[in-house]
Amino acid sequence: MITANVQMRPIAGLVHAPFVAVEDAVPQEELMIGAALLNGLIAGAGADRLLVQMPAFRRVGLREWADFSRQADLRTGAFWYPPLAIGGTALSIAAAVTNRSQAARIPTLATAALAAAGLLVTVKAAPNMLRLKDGNNDPERLRGSFDGFRSWSSVRETFQALAFGTSLWALANRASSRA
Repeated sequence: MITANVQMRPIAGLVHAPFVAVEDAVPQEELMIGAALLNGLIAGAGADRLLVQMPAFRRVGLREWADFSRQADLRTGAFWYPPLAIGGTALSIAAAVTNRSQAARIPTLATAALAAAGLLVTVKAAPNMLRLKDGNNDPERLRGSFDGFRSWSSVRETFQALAFGTSLWALANRASSRA
C-alpha cells in the first residue's frame, strides 16, 4: 500500500512564503526504480548499437548503415530513444532531489549527473545522424557522419551505462539501509 508523505514546506522562491502542505506524488523508491529501468533500457540499446551494429555496418558499408539508420533511427527510433534518455534523466534527477536516504545519496546524485551528461552529449552525436535525413550518400559525407556518430555515441553510451550501474547501486544501498 502506498501512503502519502505530507510535509509542510515553504513555497519555493518566496522569502516570506506561507507554509503549504505538499504530498509526495510518487514515492522516492518508485522514482529510483523507474530511473533504473529507463537508464537500463537506454544503456542496453546503446551497448547493442556500439558492440553489435556499428562493427557490422563498418564491415558491410556506410551506404547500408545510412539506409538502415534512415529507416530505423530516423523513424521508429525517433519515438523510442528520446523518451528513454529524457525520461531516465528526468527520473534520475527527481530521485536525487527527493532522496532522503543517506545510504543512497552519493549513487543517486551520481546517477542524475551521469544521465544528464549522457543526454548532453547527444547534442554532439545527434547532428551526425540527422545529417542523413537529406538522402545524400556522398561517401565522404557518410564517413564523417558515421565516424562522428560512433565517436560521440561511445562517450554517450559510457555515461548511460554508468548511470544504469549507479541506479542499481542506489537501489542496493537504499534496500540494505532498511534491512
